[in-house]
Amino acid sequence: MTRSEFQNLQNPDIQAQLVLHRDDDPAAFAMQFHGRTELPIRAMAEQLACRQKAVKKLPTLSQHNMLYTPLALE
Repeated sequence: MTRSEFQNLQNPDIQAQLVLHRDDDPAAFAMQFHGRTELPIRAMAEQLACRQKAVKKLPTLSQHNMLYTPLALE
């Protein structure tokens, strides 16, 4: 994830989208929003996958609106 993508993910509108689509398949989400240049789709799909993994590995922490990296959840 680039610094720019990380900053974009902190946007409240993008955070709301992540919450709205929290149960979606990350690949299907990326395909659904493909071509929307105003959103960091790749980073959002990565966050959806990470948050879904965090629910299983860190149930208490995952209740908070946090940003994760794939490496942190290994």
